[in-house]
Amino acid sequence: MPLENRLHRGPTDAEVAQQLGITTDEPHQIFNQISFVSVVALDELLPVGSERGDRLSLVDTLEAKGGEDPMAVFESQEMKGILAGAINRLGEREKIAITLYYDEGLTLAEIGRSWASPSRACARCTPRPCSSSGPRCRTLADEAE
Repeated sequence: MPLENRLHRGPTDAEVAQQLGITTDEPHQIFNQISFVSVVALDELLPVGSERGDRLSLVDTLEAKGGEDPMAVFESQEMKGILAGAINRLGEREKIAITLYYDEGLTLAEIGRSWASPSRACARCTPRPCSSSGPRCRTLADEAE
């Protein structure tokens, strides 16, 4: 703009080159390089698929930094569903063993000993209510649903 203000008109390529201290060929090279660059709006719809005429906005194609990977989320949800189904097919005793092992952190030996001696069994993980108003045993299958 200072060159335009001083000349009161648009400068020629030679005047721009002289102002920048470069040869007259360099502005042409620079203009050729930037001519490949185009500006598009992020909400502009782009064609995706030749047959159905589907369209997608450019912003939908950008990667969300720090967001969760959709495939990992899907796989995790699918795995929870498969595990919940498998656990629901187990008997009550096996459900309790899984709960004691994974939720309570007991070893299989400790679980076996607690079943051998009912007084040492985990009161929260019995297959029937702990008291008339107490909660039932929470299993992994209950939590996954």
